[in-house]
Amino acid sequence: MPRYSENPRNNVLSLRVSDEEMKTLERLTPFKSRSDILRAALSEYLEKLADISSGPLTSA
Repeated sequence: MPRYSENPRNNVLSLRVSDEEMKTLERLTPFKSRSDILRAALSEYLEKLADISSGPLTSA
């Protein structure tokens, strides 16, 4: 049975990176999976985005 049918609630996010970006990722994070790195980065980005959007509004 294919793996994707075990949990149909999983979502897929695709990201294209250059050869240089991939080499940098491999060099800086040799013991982490690329998926784990992207999940952590996305989580951190979303937290910052939530902080910005819930912060005080300033008028121009």
